[in-house]
Amino acid sequence: MCRSKAILLLIVAGLLTSAPGVGLGQILYGQPTSGQLRLVNTSWKSTLDGKEITLNQTAVPFLGFIPLRDNLEARLYVASVANNLDQLEETYKLSGLTDMRLQVNSSFADDRLLLSLGLNLPTGKTGLNFQEEWVVMNYMASDFLLFPNRRLGGGLGLNTMLGGVTPLGEMQLGGSITYQYSGSYEAYLDNGDYNPGDFLALNVGLQRDLGRVVWLADLTYTTFGDDLQEDRVVYNRGNQLEARLGLNYLGEGFFATGTTRYFFRGSNDIYELTGALAYQLEVYGDEFTMGGDFIWMSGEREWEYGPLFDFRFITANEFTLGSSSNFGFGGQIARWLSPQYKLGLSGEYFTGSADSGIIDLSGYQLAMSLSGVF
Repeated sequence: MCRSKAILLLIVAGLLTSAPGVGLGQILYGQPTSGQLRLVNTSWKSTLDGKEITLNQTAVPFLGFIPLRDNLEARLYVASVANNLDQLEETYKLSGLTDMRLQVNSSFADDRLLLSLGLNLPTGKTGLNFQEEWVVMNYMASDFLLFPNRRLGGGLGLNTMLGGVTPLGEMQLGGSITYQYSGSYEAYLDNGDYNPGDFLALNVGLQRDLGRVVWLADLTYTTFGDDLQEDRVVYNRGNQLEARLGLNYLGEGFFATGTTRYFFRGSNDIYELTGALAYQLEVYGDEFTMGGDFIWMSGEREWEYGPLFDFRFITANEFTLGSSSNFGFGGQIARWLSPQYKLGLSGEYFTGSADSGIIDLSGYQLAMSLSGVF
């Protein structure tokens, strides 16, 4: 397999939210040093019995990429986040830095194996107060709302991933195993140390290249350790299984992508102060999402523009919350200011409902980005 085309279908667990996310781990030969600075404003309004709650988040994330040498790269992520919650004529605020994440990836064995090591530096805000900041965090944890950032700080985190790819007929078969260690930190002021459970993720994926069309499919199984509060077991997130199917199409002057995902969530364990198991139920329902975009490229790719959409449905949980759904649609445009710099703008409007239609939802997201290649 030529290194210039080597994209390993390896899933690396993310640290952005309390539950692991997924992303592509890859080594691209000859990729230069680059960075991207974004400004993302996201707002959601929920209405119940005529009473409105609005949460507005402004995030400024920075993503950096540094090629260290052939088959060795480093990636950096850090963000500043500000949240404002308007509820019952009161305003609650929560702002600060997120933890800094550094990921180093190395490919070997003719680019068929990938080793990744990550470090989560505890630079983000912790020790939140219960009078104001807990109120924001509690509402932001609602699974029917989508935000770029759902938490700020955490403890020292370490992760390692080993994966590989091999031909399978006319397809590429990839697989990986990821382990994430999460250290203790003071989540809330004067409330002792909180230690999120470590997790182990196993992934297998397939890629089929049909010229202009590339099909992608993968499965990721994740199992969690117990969450501890002052060395007492308080919670376990249970097992999770994520199935994804994606499609990329490169046409004459345009590019289209589409993805569907189903997220199976197992029961969560909730413990009493004595350490005995109190409840075993699904705090979050299963989730189905689909989305895509269509990008036209004008001239020598000076301009890129097109529509985007996504749909999300969450089944009812066992914690009294009914099913939820929302639909988003919008557009994006980008301009290459020079061969090295690219300016992008996007906007999306959301509408939907939660708790089996009892709660009305509406929202929007506006984003601006500046990318550079050095």
